[in-house]
Amino acid sequence: MSGLLSYTLDHVERIKGESDWRIEAHQFRILASPEQSGKPTPEGIHQDGVDYVFVVMIDRHNVMGGITKVYTHNGKLLNSFKMRRPLDVLHVEDQHVNHYVTAVKPLWDDQPAWRDVLVITFRTQ
Repeated sequence: MSGLLSYTLDHVERIKGESDWRIEAHQFRILASPEQSGKPTPEGIHQDGVDYVFVVMIDRHNVMGGITKVYTHNGKLLNSFKMRRPLDVLHVEDQHVNHYVTAVKPLWDDQPAWRDVLVITFRTQ
């Protein structure tokens, strides 16, 4: 955890310079079953209301979907990709773009299915 916080803080301060940051970290486990898809972003295409967002892949098990999409404020798709490996990272300047993740479904119905991410946000105080 301390390595991730150091990495993200160094990255933000290279872009923005030193500041008195409010840093928050939230873990999310999205579960999926044959009966119900998991929704990583149930609110739809959105912003988090901070300066910078880092989404860090922790684990994916038995899931398909979970495509990360980044949009302009006008709805133009800028990028679309799947975070596959532990420590794959998405970094967005939250004030400049919107983001979204598609639903996840199990690959095999007879096994548990989940998508785990850690979201680290930075907001100037």
